[in-house]
Amino acid sequence: MKKFLFMGMLALLLTASGCATKNFVLEQTDPLNRRLNDLENRMSAMENRVNRMPATLPLSPDDRELLQKTEAAAQKASSSADMAAESARKAEDSANAAQTAAKKGEKLLELEQKK
Repeated sequence: MKKFLFMGMLALLLTASGCATKNFVLEQTDPLNRRLNDLENRMSAMENRVNRMPATLPLSPDDRELLQKTEAAAQKASSSADMAAESARKAEDSANAAQTAAKKGEKLLELEQKK
């Protein structure tokens, strides 16, 4: 009897602990995704501008330095976008796992209440 009571309390704690839902995670990561999309678009526009430059155009030292800074910024933005995408994937996986655990807890609680 104590084991069933313990399982029921555990199930109640799991369901009432406020697990993150998939929608909540999406709401939290949506602004980040919008910023990342904006950065990717800006980076793509910069790359297009750089690629349109003639290969034979002699660059001044200032232009060469600006080009290097732009390429470094584009690489950093790309790296940040990759890390953010990985974080969003992990958050979604966590939300799915939490949702699954909550459903299992609800089922356990229902079974305990039927007994």
